[in-house]
Amino acid sequence: MKARRIPSPLVAAVFALLAAGCTPRSQPVEQMEDASNRSPNATIVPAPLASATTPAGETSATGTRPVGMPADSKGRLIFPDAAAPVPQPMLAGQQLPADSLPGREAQGVTLSAEWIWTNVPAPPHLPEMSAAGIEAARKLTRRLWTIDITEYGRMRIVFDSVAFALTKFTELRARYDRFGHVLVWPSGEQYRVVPPGSLRALLDERRIDVTPLMAERAKSMPSSGPRFGFPTTRMLLTTATGKLQIDQAHVVNVGVGGALLCRTLVELISTEPSAATCAQNMVPVHAEYTWPDGTTLHFDVLTLNMRNDFPTGQLSVPPASSSFTGSGLPPNASGIFLTRDQLAAFRGKAMDSAHPRSDPESKGAPGEGFLAVNSTDALRFILIDGVPIAWVPPHERQYLIGTVRGRYQVQWRSFLGSYIGPASVAEFPAMLTLGEPLDGGVDAGAAPRDR
Repeated sequence: MKARRIPSPLVAAVFALLAAGCTPRSQPVEQMEDASNRSPNATIVPAPLASATTPAGETSATGTRPVGMPADSKGRLIFPDAAAPVPQPMLAGQQLPADSLPGREAQGVTLSAEWIWTNVPAPPHLPEMSAAGIEAARKLTRRLWTIDITEYGRMRIVFDSVAFALTKFTELRARYDRFGHVLVWPSGEQYRVVPPGSLRALLDERRIDVTPLMAERAKSMPSSGPRFGFPTTRMLLTTATGKLQIDQAHVVNVGVGGALLCRTLVELISTEPSAATCAQNMVPVHAEYTWPDGTTLHFDVLTLNMRNDFPTGQLSVPPASSSFTGSGLPPNASGIFLTRDQLAAFRGKAMDSAHPRSDPESKGAPGEGFLAVNSTDALRFILIDGVPIAWVPPHERQYLIGTVRGRYQVQWRSFLGSYIGPASVAEFPAMLTLGEPLDGGVDAGAAPRDR
């Protein structure tokens, strides 16, 4: 069948009527052209979320309207690679705007993880040694983190041990659209910004000092196999600070939140938090650090529990109930991990000593227990029989009582393991000094200062 041909005058008349009816006479030609190319959805602005590219309360590049993030029909955020927000660094001393999160429960994971020290000396084989007492103390001083990660890009790390340089139950929080962390007091009443580059000093020396970050050299390694039922990938990252071998599991329900724990771990070798290794739907499950002198430190996830019930606002950054502070650290960190009775349990009985002592540890020794003296410029942990007993600030000392008379294995080290001192056997009571002896102006009973 041949197509019917419409006379050209009729076509011209129809187009003229359409143009007259659809185009306001007062509209300039430029506006007409712009409107013809604009999507009908261009004026629809999603509800603002804290993980948007422009933080809440700030002005976007196109005006003052908040920039939202796409979500599916159930309210779950959608992060295609091209639309993921570009994180901005947190700044020291600058208060963060209030967080805004989806009004629903979120899915994600809860992890328990442990920092594992290597080259830890075993206790000396002595008849009076109590293996049960030492093992009980070792369990009490495991360096544990409890970690919550949500799909919409929030993370909370709880210091779940007394054996950190920070008070037990102190928190680190992070959000996907900001580089850096927030340090939250155990009470939840205050928080402080930990800008990118300062996490290493916080964990190792109880200070918030920013050090330069750098690009890493990354190399793919053979996988170690599934963990917790998920396939894993392994990468080796190298910087001038050290090497990090990191295993990550593919966990689909963590969304962009999975990258936050990776950012935390890679920062400890001074890597930029924007490292491509830290990707969506990936959760670190094991990490091994090697420092330039060959010393090592391990981080291992012990349990991984899937969650779909994180309450709205539970992981907000900053916490809604916290006030900002630009200085200080959580209080009540005495630096002593065990009680007098727990230290006494290291030995079943005291060792008889019928002869006068002339060893170096006897000079300046107290009547009981021991005096740990740190004459170096950095915070150090002291281990007795392989168990961390206390941390001692630079150029200060700790006096501990409870250890009974006898011989003990002693070692000094840093938290991250970049410094591990030699192990030696000392007879207690003793004064244990690291570095050159302090001058007489320091009080032997001085408590560690809050830095």
